[in-house]
Amino acid sequence: MTVEFIYVGAHELLSELTKPEHAGRLRYWFSASVLSPDDLKQRLADVVAKAGRRYSPQVHVEVEAVEALDGLGRSHAYVHKVQKALAGVRKARNESWYAPKGDEAAFRDPIETCRTQLAKAEVALQGFLDAARSPGPLPDIVEDLQPVDADLDAIHRLLQDRNLTDGRYYVDQAGALYRSVRNAQEALWEALALLRSPETEAARVGRLLMTGRAGVGKTHLFCDVATRRISAGLPTLVILGQDFDAGRLLPQIGMLVQIDGTLDGVLAVLDAAGEAAGFLSMLMVDAVNEGANAERWADELRVLAGAVERHANVVLAVSCRTEFVEPVVGQAHGFPRVAHRGFAEATSVAIARYTQEYNSERLTFPVLNPEYGNPLFLKLACEALTTLGQTHFTLGTAGLATVCNAFMEAVNKRLATPSRCDYDETGNLVQVAVREFAELGPGPYDRADAIRITESLLPGRPWSRSLLLGLLREGVLMDTYNNNVTFSYQRLGDVLRAMRLAEQSADGLSAWYDSLTQARWQERGTMGALAVIAPESIGEEIVDIFKKEDDRVERDVIDAFVESLVLRAPQHTTDRTVRIIEQLIDYEEWTERVWEQLVRVACVPGHRVNADWTHQLLISRPLPERDATWSEWLIGSTDYGDESAVSVLLDWGWHPHSKIRDISPLAEDVAHLATLALGWMLTTPDRRVRDRATKALVSVGERGPAGFASGIRQFRDCDDPHVVERLASAICAVALRSAVPTTVTQVADAAVELVADGWPEHLLTRDYLRRASHAARRHGWSGPDWLPPYGTNWPVQAMSQEDIKALDADPEYRYSSIWGH
Repeated sequence: MTVEFIYVGAHELLSELTKPEHAGRLRYWFSASVLSPDDLKQRLADVVAKAGRRYSPQVHVEVEAVEALDGLGRSHAYVHKVQKALAGVRKARNESWYAPKGDEAAFRDPIETCRTQLAKAEVALQGFLDAARSPGPLPDIVEDLQPVDADLDAIHRLLQDRNLTDGRYYVDQAGALYRSVRNAQEALWEALALLRSPETEAARVGRLLMTGRAGVGKTHLFCDVATRRISAGLPTLVILGQDFDAGRLLPQIGMLVQIDGTLDGVLAVLDAAGEAAGFLSMLMVDAVNEGANAERWADELRVLAGAVERHANVVLAVSCRTEFVEPVVGQAHGFPRVAHRGFAEATSVAIARYTQEYNSERLTFPVLNPEYGNPLFLKLACEALTTLGQTHFTLGTAGLATVCNAFMEAVNKRLATPSRCDYDETGNLVQVAVREFAELGPGPYDRADAIRITESLLPGRPWSRSLLLGLLREGVLMDTYNNNVTFSYQRLGDVLRAMRLAEQSADGLSAWYDSLTQARWQERGTMGALAVIAPESIGEEIVDIFKKEDDRVERDVIDAFVESLVLRAPQHTTDRTVRIIEQLIDYEEWTERVWEQLVRVACVPGHRVNADWTHQLLISRPLPERDATWSEWLIGSTDYGDESAVSVLLDWGWHPHSKIRDISPLAEDVAHLATLALGWMLTTPDRRVRDRATKALVSVGERGPAGFASGIRQFRDCDDPHVVERLASAICAVALRSAVPTTVTQVADAAVELVADGWPEHLLTRDYLRRASHAARRHGWSGPDWLPPYGTNWPVQAMSQEDIKALDADPEYRYSSIWGH
């Protein structure tokens, strides 16, 4: 008789027991829970149902915040990034590292040292990649890569000192070596950026805190990531913060994820599922600020993180609304943070997706209002327009209160139909109901109060046709812990509550603010909405309403005021608003925030502080003063991953990665304002901004020549010759590219006025103007031909090449970015 022994190890046994077909056996024999793919899908389906309209997969837009979650879970996408970084360094090491001919001795040792360090970096990255493919600890290899940077820089300096020609370029093998150095530096910097990123830090520590303002789509992102992970066979559980009641927080986790046992028991099940799948399991707790007594998380989060750390195959992701981070989760030590900015980095894509989904007209103005990058705001706006029978966004309806009012009006219209709640639409029951909820406070609200409010407005209806059910199904309200209800979107709740508060006098609002004392953090969202609504309702700014007796204004109030500039309807920016802006812009603490907001409203026609106002402010300031504030602020505004207003405006005008250019006509007022805003971006020493602004100006000139020409004329008194030169180049480009005679002659007329006070001394400016004139004269234009000789004197004393080299040399290399390479 032959007996065969088959080894079945822990991994094989665990893999078999966690298969869906063995779930019953596991629970029967071992009283253990199992997380099969079907179980995970069902649990997620329950969460998605509770999330309601906050998760809309049909209009999903990819955003950068997902990268942090990819890193946390060490997904294929994150591992691919590491592979790419490794490939870049490996390719750099294999470059042709030959010393310049005749100078081999000077370069031999530096090249050898550099290649040795690149080899060490390659080995370190390979080890990091192997670790990233497993649930084990990730090594910190930044120090292994940093020496390479110094070695590469040493070769670069050696090339500058010994091989740079008088024409400031390299030849032959020196040129090849320079290219090898630059390629290696770029590969190294890319690898270091990844190793220092929040996604890698999250992967290293196994936890992540995602923040974001109300409505940016934190819940949507968590649900979407969970959906994709589960579809790929990666165990994932999601808990909504709204479901935690006033009891002890952590013991509730098992009940909320439908797994019996203690917290450690739940994590053990997740750990087993991750081990069986060969990937990390992820526990996601969304919106911890929404549960009862949310400030308890400041202590409980540390305990939860410690429990997760004891399970090698489990990682933790937590989200919290930005305004509540400090009071709710405190410092959250040990949690890498990443801010979810909604559609900020993909606003144009999101708007195109939403307008197509809701059959609305695509927008033709630059969308600089950050609320359009907020999924909630965009969705409410599209739904409201659709229900009200409109298809066109206008700049004047960009106000937060306007959209929220339209949303409630749309919900009221839907619920009033005979097939729903069947009541007289003119009674505005939805608006009345939400006002009564707002009077009760920020929520959550006892269900008994919700029933009392809604049944008093629409009595005698069965549950299926009740007003409360209608508000729940329309996403105005949602169920939460302990059978309570709350506003589905906190931003909407903030606005509704602010509208109710703003019905009282300024003194009443001041008394309300003073009464908040220690609970003031709970009303930050309401204060932000009040900053938008108070000027419209009672004609005063919250800076004036909430100031102390000594005229001191607290930081939270100023922050809410500054944010409100782009959220309020344009007509509610008053003389007082302008005066406050003028004061804040000279306070160093607020200068950058105010510049950002001014750019966001720059292209809004009729706005008191649009580009016309900013133009007058900037042109009235001396060049040195302007450069020290505005021009310096513009530096770096187009850096990778940045979602600033400058980047958004430049992308709208001319997107560097778009293959198809927008050629639709621009309204004259929009083109005029865009020309002013883009024109002032030409003052910065950041060439990336200047170059993109120049191209954007050409695009504006082609799409809206009349507005472009009127904007150009406004720069007649500009004292910055570099701005005039770039404006002349944009005029020249439009004149040469356009086949429309009126366009060419319009911009040529604008050029005449631009230099009407004196012929420019800048040679390029003269050449651009001459070319524009030549193009216009071919269409019968009778303006000046601007041909030489010009009769002007050489304007400056030229500096010798030796003096310039001295400025470029040790110890500071102050001008190396201009003169060097």
